[in-house]
Amino acid sequence: AVVSDGKGGNESFTSLSGSSWTSPEYTVPSSAIAIAAAVSATGTSATSTLNLQIWVDGVMKSEGKSTGAVLSANASYSFQ
Repeated sequence: AVVSDGKGGNESFTSLSGSSWTSPEYTVPSSAIAIAAAVSATGTSATSTLNLQIWVDGVMKSEGKSTGAVLSANASYSFQ
């Protein structure tokens, strides 16, 4: 998994193992107008799932889901 901060910085997560993984929490500046996220992964089987969620102040605002051996999910949210 790779996380981009929108300013050219990326954070990669490799050699993930186990049946689930949760990313660290990311905080965006209060001046942000919108946020978008995209995640790609390789599942272990055709029934693997990937859920991408955007939470704002404890409320889920957007979710992207994917199922299969090739996983890709997108989510976005506008603060306006």
